[in-house]
Amino acid sequence: MDNFIPILKWLSQGSILLGGSLSIYWFQFTEEGKRFWNKKINNMKSEEEYKAWTTRKDKLTKVIKHGSILLKSWLLLYSIFLASIAALVFISLTN
Repeated sequence: MDNFIPILKWLSQGSILLGGSLSIYWFQFTEEGKRFWNKKINNMKSEEEYKAWTTRKDKLTKVIKHGSILLKSWLLLYSIFLASIAALVFISLTN
């Protein structure tokens, strides 16, 4: 168990660094990210952001479902980070 904690720490740090750099790259340098960002800014300006949560959730799942491999790998790295943090919390609570 003592060898497992450093592995989880390295996994969480590596996944958040790679996920963060992929998210910055996706938002700034891909056409898909630029369109998403511009649409989000325009929606905030025209106050369409105050719609019901279900429509936002549907739009979010549509973006993820039809998104690029870069977006999906970015989200996978963030989920690995959250899972490793949850595992570290669980290990610290059981000790």
